[in-house]
Amino acid sequence: SHEGAVLLADAETIERHEQNRHASPLLGMLGGPAVTELEILDENNPESYFARSDAFDMVLKLGSARSPARRGLATAMEIWIRHLVAVGVEIEPVERIEDEDWAWFVGLDAEATRIGNTLWAGDELDPEAAKRVIALFRLTFSDTGEVLPQVGARPVWLIMAMPPDRTIRMKPQNLVAGLPFRAPGTVN
Repeated sequence: SHEGAVLLADAETIERHEQNRHASPLLGMLGGPAVTELEILDENNPESYFARSDAFDMVLKLGSARSPARRGLATAMEIWIRHLVAVGVEIEPVERIEDEDWAWFVGLDAEATRIGNTLWAGDELDPEAAKRVIALFRLTFSDTGEVLPQVGARPVWLIMAMPPDRTIRMKPQNLVAGLPFRAPGTVN
């Protein structure tokens, strides 16, 4: 984290920076986590990203539900879904899930799926697991005819969480594989 915010970075880039630090004992002694040495992408430096996007060497400061970074992640997920399955969705970052009767959820990573399954089953979430939830999103479909009838116009909750080792392994394929699409050829 950086100033209390979660930082997201490419794991291979972080590993490479850590190896370089071990090659220099002075850097190893004086430096903090390698992720803090990378440039943080924000609204003030988008040109930096576009000049070197293929290097995967920038960090995203996740911030609160109102942050531009979280909104940007939501927009990227909307585009990903539209591109892969030609279905329009709206994804909104939220601070908490205020829905007593969930219709559906998708864990964006293995830890989030575990946490979501615990809540889905109606079990109590232990406080440590609750602290590992780092982002929540509300997804709604533009056309509810694409969705299972039991979901309809109700939101799908997207959960992102951090396992105890603090390494987030987001699985974008979960966005497509986990959504409640109606089977092809099914009639309303």
